[in-house]
Amino acid sequence: SQRSPGPEIGSPMASLSAVVRAMRLHQWTKNLFVFAPVVFAKQLHLIGPVAESITAFLSVSFAASACYVVNDIQDLEADRQHPKKRLRPIASGELPLRDAWALCGALFALSAVMASLLGWWTLGTVALYVAVTLSYSYGLKHIPLLELFLVAAGFVIRILVGSAATGLQASPWLLLTTLFLSLLLAFGKRRGEIGRMGDEAPSRRRVLEFYGLPFLDRSITLLAGASLLCYAIYTTADVTVRKMGTEWLIATTPFVAYGVLRYLYIVEHGNHAADSPSELLLHDRSIQLAVLLWVVTAVLIIYTAP
Repeated sequence: SQRSPGPEIGSPMASLSAVVRAMRLHQWTKNLFVFAPVVFAKQLHLIGPVAESITAFLSVSFAASACYVVNDIQDLEADRQHPKKRLRPIASGELPLRDAWALCGALFALSAVMASLLGWWTLGTVALYVAVTLSYSYGLKHIPLLELFLVAAGFVIRILVGSAATGLQASPWLLLTTLFLSLLLAFGKRRGEIGRMGDEAPSRRRVLEFYGLPFLDRSITLLAGASLLCYAIYTTADVTVRKMGTEWLIATTPFVAYGVLRYLYIVEHGNHAADSPSELLLHDRSIQLAVLLWVVTAVLIIYTAP
């Protein structure tokens, strides 16, 4: 049986599909970091902080989608030469540039409106996230190491957005854990790209010519250890124990360790999913199970403590 053809380019259905794909909704999973302050402040059962976190999550998500559109416009010609990225809505011509810029403006406006509902601090923190992300798109992504730290900074800023929205302070150890863990994912992604594309890697992503596999492997090992160490310290820190009312948050550490080691295993064995941590989270059953067990265990420990 023949496969039925999809909507023609230019049709309303095709345009809607192109808009949705250009927004990269599957990448919104990264923005769940916004909920970290409300979860670890034991306020998940309160409507006010949860509603503020949801609003902040939507604000960051709309901003992130707008930045993805800007990045795709910037990389238009390069994406057209890429075997996979050439199928993206803007590179393929399914979403015309004029419509892409209009979508970008609408998303930024939605993000600003939602952030402003939460106050100037939230609006400023979301603006910082946009500034860091756009600086990456407009040239800093070609500077080795700095480009990876900018990616990691985006995750830390997401937590700061959640803090600004709710007024709940995030632990410095939690921020450090997030920084090292996101650096680990970023280095692992670069390692996966080089391992998969080999000598062709620099032609697909210019900055890859500055990285070698031995350096990336050593860095990944270092960052994995730093992530686990910071998380273990966070769970046992005096301020954390006082806030949670329990010393048992350390019991969640094995799930974090398993998730990190599973990711290292995937990177070393050249699984293409390592190129996209968000897709890895959506498709790797082992990591999904580790995350689920970590969430369930953490919530039980935090919210059943006296």
